[in-house]
Amino acid sequence: MHKLDLITKLVSLKVYELSIFAAQKSKKKIISDNESIVISLEVYRRELLNLKPISQRWIKETLGLSVPTINKLIQNLINKGFVRKVPNKIDKRKIDIVATPKLIVRNQTYISTLLLGMNEVGLVKLSEAEKIQIKDLISNDTEQVPIFQGLDKKKLKLITDLWSSI
Repeated sequence: MHKLDLITKLVSLKVYELSIFAAQKSKKKIISDNESIVISLEVYRRELLNLKPISQRWIKETLGLSVPTINKLIQNLINKGFVRKVPNKIDKRKIDIVATPKLIVRNQTYISTLLLGMNEVGLVKLSEAEKIQIKDLISNDTEQVPIFQGLDKKKLKLITDLWSSI
């Protein structure tokens, strides 16, 4: 096997990622629009760091979206089981948008898979302890990780082989 340059490795990872998205987008099992991806990742990040949850105001100020568009995006994420609305603990008139367990497991699995892939192609160098820790975050439960639902058996085997090579 010839040695790949950094750009080729990055492109290979992106092609792999997009091929999974393309296969799943038609099944409506994933978040595929950029705004929803930003919202879900920020909700996930704040959950992990135990920070104040996002609000519709944060979305409006950060993404510059209209209130009807925000409502539609949030409702779509709620319908897919990724986020939920809860009353703000300080000001009950405000609504916070928080992660569901499904979003947490989905993002942990997705990000962990990418990190392991980046390690395999030499973009990052993970220690054995980090590999084990990352592997522990990966869930095989397709109900919790919608990106794997209905995934082509060959692609699923590639992912599984990557996990087992740790």
